[in-house]
Parts: sequence; structure tokens; C-alpha cells
Amino acid sequence: MNASEQFLKDNKIVPFISFKDGQSHRIRIYKDKLDTITDKNGVLIDGVSYLVMEGGTAKKFFTKSISLISKLASFVGKETDVLIQMKSVKDAGGYKSVYDVKAVTPETEQMAEEPPNIGEDFGEGEIPVIEDEPNTENSQAAEEIPF
Repeated sequence: MNASEQFLKDNKIVPFISFKDGQSHRIRIYKDKLDTITDKNGVLIDGVSYLVMEGGTAKKFFTKSISLISKLASFVGKETDVLIQMKSVKDAGGYKSVYDVKAVTPETEQMAEEPPNIGEDFGEGEIPVIEDEPNTENSQAAEEIPF
């Protein structure tokens, strides 16, 4: 284990997922909770935080999107993998973000192989990306991860 991984583990820091990369993320949702974060301008944002597994690694993300929250509500705590992809759609005022959410089936497995669809600026207040490779040898049970 390198020093960076050891630091994250010792300080119980769980990496974030960002959907701004336009790629499809295959996750399993273990927990959700109502949460409030502060954006870079000091504005409080209400939403939901999720604790998930992606590629054998525990990660988390926050969203204020009512659409995404309602789509994910039925998957929390289930033994179902979900594919989530953020897409940019042209709107009357420019571009807006939409989320494509699907339960993993043999048909949706192919969705994960599609090239990313990266659009214009997605706005303020999103959690920054912490890129990392899946690390199955250091995986923890969801109950052991601070959330």
C-alpha cells in the first residue's frame, strides 16, 4: 500500500464519485442519508449523501438532484447494481444535466462500455473527483465504513 492509500485508510477518508466525467458508473448503494454540504461560495446545499461500492471500493457521493434522488430511492440497500451516467442535454437556456439510471441486466451491461458524453459546464457545488483504481484487497464491509 502506498503512502496516499495508507493516509486515506488511517484517516477513514472515503473517496468521492463525480458524475461529471460523463462515464457510466456501476455501483451498489448501501446507505443513504439526508445531508447538507457547503459549496465553495459558503452556501448551504441540502440533499442526500450515498455510501456505495464501485469496483470493490467503498465510495460516496452527494446530490441535490430531485430527479436522481427519486430514481435511486428504490435501490438503496438492495442487492442490485445500478448504472448511473450524467449526460448534458441542450435546453432552452443552454445545457442542463440529466441522469440515466438503470438496474444492471444483461442488456444494460453494454451501457458501461459506451464512450463518455461530456457536455458543457455543469454548474457549481459538485463534489470534486478523486480518481483511484479499484482496490479489492483492502475492501471493507459497508458497516465498517464511516458515513
